Amino acid sequence: MAAVNYNDSDCFVLNVSTYSDSMVSDYFLYKKVEEVIFKIVLPVVIAFGFIGNACFLFVIWRVPRTRTVTNMYLSHLSVADMLFLFFGAGEKVVRVFVSPVVVDRYFFSQFGCIIVIFILNVSSIASLFLVTLVTAERYYAISRPVKHRLMAGKLARLNSLPQLGS
Repeated sequence: MAAVNYNDSDCFVLNVSTYSDSMVSDYFLYKKVEEVIFKIVLPVVIAFGFIGNACFLFVIWRVPRTRTVTNMYLSHLSVADMLFLFFGAGEKVVRVFVSPVVVDRYFFSQFGCIIVIFILNVSSIASLFLVTLVTAERYYAISRPVKHRLMAGKLARLNSLPQLGS
């Protein structure tokens, strides 16, 4: 029987020495297709994601006309997406290079594992929230244009507060 210690997190210690070789390779080791995806395809996706989001942020930063309420929401969304790319997909790429075992996250240590999962959850919830804000803002712009113009000035001032610190 395998020794599994959960310690109230997604990181656990797995002892595979009691399993047969075929069982270990079937269930616990990466297959060749997974290795190709995680070692070649996923880094390309990460690179394109970072380049695209960075280009969008650069345009928002350099062109003052683009600093609308919707684009401020979208710029925050691109930051959340970059965090998700770095910690979500990046963690999977690192995991494949560090260990051949699929469920092995122990190289992060317990603290690193908790931080990665926390940042993934926060960035995905922030992405959902920001997409909802963009949808609501576009709804008001189309269905109630006068009210939207009155609120747009207040929202623009509110959205510019995080940029005062930079």
